[in-house]
Parts: sequence; C-alpha cells; structure tokens
Amino acid sequence: MVFWISDDVMKDHYCPWDSYHIEVPQRLDTIDQRMEDCDFSERVTKLPIRLCEEEEIQLVHTTRYIDDIKQTSKFSEKEFEPFSAKYEDIYVNQNTYNIARIAAAAAIDLTAKVYATGEPGFASIRPPGHHASPDAACGFCIFNNVAIAAKSVIKAGAKRVLIVDWDVHAGQGTQDCIENEENIRLVSIHRFENGKFWPNLEQSDVQTEFEKTVNVPLNTTGMTDSDYIGILSLVVVPMIQDYKPEMIIVSCGFDAAFGDPEGEMAVTPGGFGTMAQILLNMGIPTAFILEGGYFLDAVAASAEFVLRAMLKDDAPHIDFKPLNSELVPVIRRIHKHFSKQYPSFSALSKLQEIVKPDSHEDIQEFKGVRNMIIPFPTRGLYNARDESFETSLLVELDDIVNAYKKANYQTIILENNDSIELRVEDDQILLLLPYRLFSLAYSSVVLPINPTTPPSSSKIPEFDGPSKEDLIHFQSFLKDQKCNEVLKNLPIYSIYNI
Repeated sequence: MVFWISDDVMKDHYCPWDSYHIEVPQRLDTIDQRMEDCDFSERVTKLPIRLCEEEEIQLVHTTRYIDDIKQTSKFSEKEFEPFSAKYEDIYVNQNTYNIARIAAAAAIDLTAKVYATGEPGFASIRPPGHHASPDAACGFCIFNNVAIAAKSVIKAGAKRVLIVDWDVHAGQGTQDCIENEENIRLVSIHRFENGKFWPNLEQSDVQTEFEKTVNVPLNTTGMTDSDYIGILSLVVVPMIQDYKPEMIIVSCGFDAAFGDPEGEMAVTPGGFGTMAQILLNMGIPTAFILEGGYFLDAVAASAEFVLRAMLKDDAPHIDFKPLNSELVPVIRRIHKHFSKQYPSFSALSKLQEIVKPDSHEDIQEFKGVRNMIIPFPTRGLYNARDESFETSLLVELDDIVNAYKKANYQTIILENNDSIELRVEDDQILLLLPYRLFSLAYSSVVLPINPTTPPSSSKIPEFDGPSKEDLIHFQSFLKDQKCNEVLKNLPIYSIYNI
C-alpha cells in the first residue's frame, strides 16, 4: 500500500502580478499527468484534503505571523505585491492562506497515516515549506509543512523523527523550526558554494550552533547520482543507524535534478528513485513531502521513480562513478564535528586518524555575503530559458530515462566472522567480518555496491561500537581490496585516503 495526497485546489496559489515565475501550478499538473500516464492512480490509496487548524500551525509558527498571512485572504488585488515585499521571495493572492493550510494539513495527515501503518506515502503539495521560519515566509514557502508534520507526529507519540531534506536549497527554515525540539533531527543536503549560493547563510555550513541539524553543503554544481548516493551512504544512513528514528519525513525537492535551472545538479530520475529506495529499505515509516523542482519534465520523471520505489517496482540500474572531490573535505568535517552525537561518524572519523594521525584541515567554510534589499524585490527575479535549450534538455532527459536497464547489482551479504574476508560464491559476494562492523560495512561498502540491499535482518547483539582494533583491521582490509574491480569506486576510499 502507498498513500497519496494532493488536490487541484492547490493550483489556485499563483503569482498575480509577475508575467513569469518558476513556482507555478504546473508543477502539480506535470506530476498529475505522469500519475495518469503510468497508471499509478489505481495503485495508490488517496487521502482526503482538509484545512489545517490554527492550533496545528501554532506547533511551529507564531500567532503574529499566522495572523499576518491570514489577512491576505481579504486583500484587494493591489495589496498583494506590497505585502509580499515584506518577506523574501514570496507571492500571495486571495487563495494563499487557505491553500497553505491545506498543504500543511496534507503533510500532517500523510505523516500520521504513514506512521500508523508503516506504509510509505507521497504528498504532492504546494506551496512548499522548508524555507518558512517560525515568524516569516521565505523562498516560495508560507507554512513549514514538514516541521508541522514532524511536530504533529511527535505529539501523536513518535519518540524520534528524522527529516531528510534533499531539496537543492538549504532548509534553513526547518533548521530554525526544530532547533528547540528534542525529538527531531534534520539532515539537509544543499547547494552552498561556500555560502555564495542562496540563501547565503552561515548556518547552512557544517560547523554551526544548530545542534539538531547536520548540513551537507555542496560547494560545486553538477553533483550526480553517485555523489548523492555516496552522501546517503556515508552521512544519512549512519545517522539513521545511530539515531534510530521512528519516522522519516523527506523534504522531497526535485531541484537537484538534471536540467533544473535553480540547482544545476545532475541527479537523474532513477537516482531519486534509488535514494528513496535506500531510505525505504531501512524499514522505518517514510513520508515524502514535495518541496521545490522547476524543470517540469524532470519533476514529473523524478516523482515517477520515487513512486516506483514506494510501489516496489523494479529499480533502474545506476552506474557508479568516483565521488566528486569537492565532497571529500565536507564529509570529513561532518564526521569529525558530529562524532560525539553519532557513534558511526566517530568510527568513520577514526579511520582518518589511523590513515593519517594528527591530520587537521583548517578550511574557511563560509565565504558568502548576504545582501538584502528591503522591501524585497518582487518582479523580474526569474527568466524563462531559451526554447531551443529547453528542448535539448528534454531530449537528453528522455535519453537518460530510455537508457535505464533493470537493476543488475551484485548481491552482497554480510556474515559474522572473527576476521574480515571477502568471498565470491555463486555470483554473490560474502563479506565476512565481526558483527561490530556490520553497520559501518553496510553504509560504506554494501550500499555503494548495491543500493537496493536492505540492512542485515540478523539479530546483532548490543555493543558500544567497533574497537580501534576493529577499525584498524577494517582499514587494512579496504586497503588490500582497493584494486578489486567490485570495490574500487567506494566513496570511503576518496574520503579517507585508504
């Protein structure tokens, strides 16, 4: 069973004054059409929409701010633009307040259903939410849908919630909304370019005062499926293994997709589907909440493959390449900075100490400048791309999807053993090693080889983590296998110079 929530009424939120915008109702149209083309509508369980109660919104947002947005429903046409100029990069019309309430309620209800049943779900909603802070709209976002949903499911009894934000923009609004919530964590994977990319905030780098958020700042464009899956395997999955959330909520933006004008990344639709499958394989209730994504055909195709992962359709095969070198210092800093919070990060960080004792990277992360013009500009912020260029992207996107083959990864199985060995038996790989290394081996070895593999179902005794001796043996094993055709592109080789 897969849950689905959306409604045409959310298309009544649009910019009433600018001739061109990128956050448009057609973002939902394109997903709706793909649902019909793929016959998904008969395979999902649709949930009804409703208006979010103010008390629910107040779990995250201030009364002052809610009242400020509420008044827009009574505005005249000439009042919308001056009001929007109070907040950074938003628009409102007479429908915005109630549609934002519907979007927030959809996120709440989907998350509640997913948590109660253990079955996954997708909310195709707008306006998006992850830039909205407790007291301000920002970046197309009115109410913070995922933060409201997370706090609602905590209120309903969940003990730990993890928000995975793979929208290409930093989820700074969610970061602000959850910082004082003990039972929620956020991992945000976003274009950063050392702070030179919007929202140009220091709080979006690795080392910040925000203890509940792990940022994965991307300091270059063009990141691929391999890079994002490498981030999941070396950052997100270890967080899940250590934090043990009872609910995962994905801020599911598709603006890191190939061809997106905002993200300028290169994640393919199958890449998004594989990322979804990695999370679903963790066996934790997972809800996907739509955020950004502005290359409409890529939005449709990416949503399709995320849904295919939820519906357990055959996954496409992803060809893995070496990790982008710009990620190396970032992931090292994450492991080191958060080593006290996450034992798996501590274990990974210790590999660096084994390889290169007393290593220290003194890197200035933030080099950006945040220039704000108040009142905020409301016109001419986005320009349509050349039609011939758009057509060439469509052709290339079709070629990418049409070239997909059924996933044909090698089967890799972890088995308990006193020493570490690699055996190939009957077209499957057996990795024998002490159970204390299972979690580390799953995230750093198994997932980059076969991202469709779920974690080991065998009962693992409680332990404090791998010992230094375990890590020395693991590092030595990896070093010996570096020329192995199966293992040669493991991201961990790049990260820790093994």
